[in-house]
Amino acid sequence: MPDLDLLIHDTTVLTMNADFDLLPHHDVLVKGQFITAVTPTVFPKPEARKLLDGRGLMLMPGLINAHTHVGMSFFKGTAAAADLFEWLNWTGRQQKKMGPQDAYWSVMLAATEMIRAGVTTFADMYFNQIATAESIAEAGLRACLGEGIMEPFGDAGREAVDAQLDGAVRFIEECQGMADGRISAWLAPHSLYACSERTIARVLEIAGAFKAPIHTHLSETVKEVEDSIAQYGRRPPERMEELGILEHRLLAAHCVHLSPSDIEILDRLTVGVVHCPGSNLKLQSGIAPLPQLAGRKMAVALGTDGNGSEDTLDIFKAVYLASVLHPWERKHRPAHTALAMATCEGARALNLEDEIGTVEAGKKADLIMVDLGHHPRTTPLNNPLYALAFTARSDDVVTTIVDGKIIMEDRVIKSLDEAEVLRQAQAGANLIFGGDSL
Repeated sequence: MPDLDLLIHDTTVLTMNADFDLLPHHDVLVKGQFITAVTPTVFPKPEARKLLDGRGLMLMPGLINAHTHVGMSFFKGTAAAADLFEWLNWTGRQQKKMGPQDAYWSVMLAATEMIRAGVTTFADMYFNQIATAESIAEAGLRACLGEGIMEPFGDAGREAVDAQLDGAVRFIEECQGMADGRISAWLAPHSLYACSERTIARVLEIAGAFKAPIHTHLSETVKEVEDSIAQYGRRPPERMEELGILEHRLLAAHCVHLSPSDIEILDRLTVGVVHCPGSNLKLQSGIAPLPQLAGRKMAVALGTDGNGSEDTLDIFKAVYLASVLHPWERKHRPAHTALAMATCEGARALNLEDEIGTVEAGKKADLIMVDLGHHPRTTPLNNPLYALAFTARSDDVVTTIVDGKIIMEDRVIKSLDEAEVLRQAQAGANLIFGGDSL
């Protein structure tokens, strides 16, 4: 009986290590959940229970989408030219029409899209995350799920906040470490402006008791910053420091409007900042100071946000935007930096850098195989890293592997019924929206 579970043979490996090593004609050996070796290709091939032919393909770490709302995947293509707060109120009204079955198919639709796009790990903030965890376990992805917490307000609020906090505790108790460790349970207070100081204090109490990380929105709009200064005399990161949030592991999404002093406050190893360029542009929130954020103690990851504000969960699109949208200098190597944000830096932002984010022995086998050689968009292939950043798209992903298990092979998803997901999602969206859009 072969000792190896999976052999990826004769491929080009983009390791995403500190030197961005690119290794042509290499084999990747997998046993169980783990990569056991990355070696020059040998003949005859080592015996393995499963063989993947890597010729003509690039193998790299699975992509990481560090900020999503997968329960909103029905919302793609429903809004244009709206600011954040107008959009929040409109989507809040639509979300109230969604039942449990809609929520299930929304999550499965997001999982389908991410598997096809080469996203193997994502960080999500939404409600009813016990059901989300069960769905994602079924789909085969890795996820850091945060139970959403916010004061009821306008059309976007939900049940009383104390009930939400109790639900967050139940979620952590039931879901932390499920699916062979693929599911991590976090806390997700929506933002400082959507949570009272009493609520934040309770969130921190729970975080301390369970050692649970915190996922939140931060400094997304000018209004958020101006309102904080007017009401508290503090910018949002200053309030975070004052309230004790930064004493816990934190994932802060957007961070569009940061001053130099804000950046210094956030610059610590326990903070991950998530750049969401597509969402920030669509909701007219602004452009984050990415060149000033990268290369610090804090990790900088990439996210799409939910389908309502960014429309797709395509991290290759986010890599492209991060590479070209900002006033980079050549020394910053923007393509390399953006690819790192989607892989190894994303892993660091989620405190998973010891498990995923690079292709090396001892890491979990969260891997994707990308075809850059058979499409006019990616031909000629002059610089593979530039091709990934500037010309690659999600449909260039051929195979997706999570925890050593192949969940998409030769563009066929194996872990769920894609046709049924698409059918149910379209039927559900037709009933919810009825052609309505913002």
